[in-house]
Amino acid sequence: MCIRPENLPWLQLLGAPAAKERGARTLSRLVSVVRLWRERARARAELARLTDRELRDIGISRCDVYREIWKPFWRK
Repeated sequence: MCIRPENLPWLQLLGAPAAKERGARTLSRLVSVVRLWRERARARAELARLTDRELRDIGISRCDVYREIWKPFWRK
């Protein structure tokens, strides 16, 4: 006998399809968060590469840059 969901009625009672959907949503949210973290890290690295003149042009001080680039990637 092969183990399949239809052979396990208790699995259907637990809402296996709903659990699968929750798992897919959770995975999707996780992927979105990781993308956001990578984007923050990339943006902070770009900011760190700007020259003092470029920073003056956009109205940011070197102190502001240091404050931003020392934040952990998960912090806004």
